[in-house]
Amino acid sequence: MKVIIYGIGKRYAELCGEFGKYEIEIIGFADGNKDIRGSQVLYGEKAFEVKNIRQFDRTEYDKILVTTKKFYAEIEEQLLQEGFEKENILLADSLLNDLLADQIYHIQYFENKAWLEIGGPSDLFSHIYHKCAACDGINFCLHTAWGETETGAFRYGKELLG
Repeated sequence: MKVIIYGIGKRYAELCGEFGKYEIEIIGFADGNKDIRGSQVLYGEKAFEVKNIRQFDRTEYDKILVTTKKFYAEIEEQLLQEGFEKENILLADSLLNDLLADQIYHIQYFENKAWLEIGGPSDLFSHIYHKCAACDGINFCLHTAWGETETGAFRYGKELLG
């Protein structure tokens, strides 16, 4: 996956080492702060110039990874107004969490299949639920130390799983 990293602030510095763990090819860096543009960012052994996002050819990259959680909604809205596609704008943390979940749980095995979970649902498997065609659950009681259900329906948050 070819990406542009959007945001060269504190959160970028924290995430920098994480990108190399996955098949993510960074093709450039962008920032909305005009004072940062033109500066150099070292990533790996390569120096990149921080640019305005509009300077990149849209055929060069697959996704724009926004590093800041705090201003993500604001940046996403700005990029959408400039004509960028919503599906190509991602919060970097979300992508990294999804990639980690894929690595740990081999999520491709769950896609479009029906599953039975014993004791769930839980946050631990939240990445799996949206990949399954259906997921039913077995729990020993409607009221447990981990949660309560009034109907006995197997739900994760508000989503009916099975």
